Order: sequence, then structure tokens, then C-alpha cells
Amino acid sequence: MVRVGTATFKANVPLKPGIWQHIAVTVAGGQGSIQVDGIETGKGPLALSDTSGDVAIGTGFRGELDEVSLSVVARSPAYVKALAMTQAAESLMLGLATEESEEGGTSYFTILLGAVTIDGWVVIGILMIMFVISIWVMIAKSISLSSVKKSNALFLELFRTQTAALLDPSNPLVRQLTENTALNDSSTYALYKAAMVEVNVRLERLKSRGGAVVLSAAMLESVRAALDANQVKLNQRFNSGIVLLTIAISGGPFLGLLGTVVGVMITFAAIAASGDVNVNSIAPGIAAALVATVAGLAVAIPALFGYNWLAIQIKNVSTDTQVFSDELLTLTAERYSELSLIHI
Repeated sequence: MVRVGTATFKANVPLKPGIWQHIAVTVAGGQGSIQVDGIETGKGPLALSDTSGDVAIGTGFRGELDEVSLSVVARSPAYVKALAMTQAAESLMLGLATEESEEGGTSYFTILLGAVTIDGWVVIGILMIMFVISIWVMIAKSISLSSVKKSNALFLELFRTQTAALLDPSNPLVRQLTENTALNDSSTYALYKAAMVEVNVRLERLKSRGGAVVLSAAMLESVRAALDANQVKLNQRFNSGIVLLTIAISGGPFLGLLGTVVGVMITFAAIAASGDVNVNSIAPGIAAALVATVAGLAVAIPALFGYNWLAIQIKNVSTDTQVFSDELLTLTAERYSELSLIHI
């Protein structure tokens, strides 16, 4: 029986002794109804606008009371029926796991991914694109630096054995090097070629004037300037694409955190709108919101390790190139100095 003020109505079906039953009272639109095990058993006019005083539940009831819950939103008959079926001991909405599924365990990832909201999928999609780009940069840059190292080793070995011939721009061996495709990726050969162009221009100018083939300090400075300019260009080529890794490292976690915060906000907003506050309604939404943070860290962590490794490799290649630049300038100065001509 439900009594509010002078309004009273009761269920037409009595409760069954000795068994668990689900009882719900719904008030909406000035009408009240009683549902027993999800089936309406009584109704009558009922308004809650003028109610005051204490609320008594189960007056005169003898037995065990399992759970009491209140909602500020009137539940539909279908919702009450589904709720009664899920809470019953022999619920048709519950399934028993087989031995095979118990061995495999619960698919928590399926539950999490199924609870991710649209905004969470947008953030995760952006992070997946960042992950693919960072992996591509790391692989492409590793292959490029490996090729540069091999080409540098090949050219330096040739330069050590043919130093005198390679310092003469008119030597046929210098022209043969331009046809060697194995040196296309060599940074040291790129510096050598730039330096020999500058040296050849100065030597041809001196020969046309009929003077001694001697490079002055000003001419050597122009060669140094050419080497420095090409060194800067090579460093830019080595570091190209690395900025994408820094973006993934710094932006990935923050983007994932943004997705988590928005997901938690939506979860609490949905709970406030439904009025159903329990762990089962809160946990899936918050757990799914944290998936965005996990995705952000999954992007940033590999990019961080890859960035540090590539930074060391780039530094080693740049150092080897700079050392060769200084060595080449020194050998060129010795080769075309006045003292060398007197010795000859």
C-alpha cells in the first residue's frame, strides 16, 4: 500500500511469502503506480508537490529488506521490469560462463572500448595518427643515418688512400667520384665536393692571370665559408622530421589528458541527468575516459626513446662531418701554400 496525504492505493496482488520480490513505486504526471517484479499491480492518483514530513517504508512489513534506492527521475515500466529481472536470483538476463570463457578471462578491453564516447574516439584517432607519424619518422631517419654512415666510411677510406690526388680538382679521380652512386648519401663527400668547387674556381682564376697557384688567406676563408654553409645545410637535413617526435613527446600526454577530462565530465553529466548514482554507472565511463590518457602515453613513450637515440646518432654524424671539414681545410691550405710550392 502507498499512502501520501489523503491519497491511497495498493497493489492488487499480495506478496508471496518466502521468496525475493522486487517492488517499485513510480510517480509521474499526478499518477502513481506499484510494480511487483516489473509488472504493474496497482495505480491511483498521486501528487508529490504538497508532501511534507517523514517518509515511512515497510510499515508493518515482516521479513528481510535487501536494498532501497530512490531516483529523482520517474522510471519507465520497461526500465523497472529490466531492473527487476537483473536483480532477481534466477535472472534471465544473466549468463553463466563456460569453462572455456573462464579460462580465457573477461575481455576488459572490450568493455573499455565499448564505453568510450565519441569525443574520446576523436582524441584517440588523433593520437593514433601521431603514433604512426612518429614511428615513420624514427624508421625513416634510422635508415637515412645508417646510409650516411656507410657512405661516409666508404668515402673516408678512399680519401685516406688518395689524399694527394683528391686535393687536385683537375685529377680524373675527382670526376670519377661524381659518378659513384654509393657516395650520394655521404655528408663528408658533400663537403668535399663543395670545397673542391671553391678551390677549382680560385685556381682557374690564378692560372688565367699567370700567377703562382697559391691560395691566399682570403681564398681559404672563402673555402671555409663554403664548408660552414654546407655543414649547416647538412645539419638541417639530419634534423628534419625530428620536430614531429618532440610534438608527440610533449603533445601526446596533454592531448590524452584532454580526452580523459572531457570523458569524465560527460560521465558525471550523464549520471546527474539520470539520477542513478552507483559504482556500476560511474566506473565504466571513468575507465573508458582513462583510455585517452593511456593512448597519449603510448604515443609519447616510444617517441621519447626514439628521439634520444636519434639525437645521439645525429650528433655522432655531425661531429664526424665537422672533423672532416676541419681536416680538409687544413690539408687544402698545406697543399696550396707557398711553402709547398718551394718544396716541390
